[in-house]
Amino acid sequence: MTEPAAAQTTSSEFDPTEVAALDATLSELVAAWNAGDLEAYARPFTDDAVYVTYFGRKLIGRGGIAEGHRRVFASAYRGSRLLNQQASYRFLRPDVVVAVQDGGVETAPGASPDEDSRNTLTYVLVKDDGEWRIASFHNARVTNPAD
Repeated sequence: MTEPAAAQTTSSEFDPTEVAALDATLSELVAAWNAGDLEAYARPFTDDAVYVTYFGRKLIGRGGIAEGHRRVFASAYRGSRLLNQQASYRFLRPDVVVAVQDGGVETAPGASPDEDSRNTLTYVLVKDDGEWRIASFHNARVTNPAD
């Protein structure tokens, strides 16, 4: 995977501290996955978040997201690491952001992610009580439709 690019935004009125806070929220998600911590993985989401998995399954709410990942963390993905790149951000409003990020999964220490694990992640984040939370998440596999 390539080195992370600088954060991008199409808003002319963004605060770099907001971008840093958004980065921290997405980093929290990655750190929790890499630790295999279900509860911590679900924490950055809103109570009523909608999460569409890599396989197209829809999970609803923080509890549904944690429960939906229980089998994932007990499967071949146990001990895996997310290799997400720097997200780009588009501020729709000061408290609503769309983020897009390239990613992949390392299933064995030091292994390169295989082509089947490359994905594009799309998030809708909302600022609630001063904290950025993920209200919607979609994990899409990167494929070549000609294959």
